[in-house]
Amino acid sequence: MQFKYSAIMTIVYITFMFGAGMPMLFPLASAAFFTLYLLETTSLHYIHQTPPAYDVELNDACLGKLQFAPLLLLSFGYWMTTNPQLQQSYKHFIPLQTKESPFISDHYWT
Repeated sequence: MQFKYSAIMTIVYITFMFGAGMPMLFPLASAAFFTLYLLETTSLHYIHQTPPAYDVELNDACLGKLQFAPLLLLSFGYWMTTNPQLQQSYKHFIPLQTKESPFISDHYWT
């Protein structure tokens, strides 16, 4: 059971971290959750005749960790949408003159 929770948390955190820059992750995550749901219900009906006995601790621990995922979406989403290096316009790119010249991103917290 802990492997299923770890898969769910991995999908959620990766989707929320990079979803603002790659919106295709949200439909892919929903497809992954639907697949996990189908596998779980199929295994419950055909493999496990009685559901395994688990306590509430694992569920509460997973939900406690998942509550911080929207913070990743907000913080990385803000960074991705305000960073000129990640936007589609090429007028903000500053080419480097030499290998030793410093990288200038023109991205500052305001």
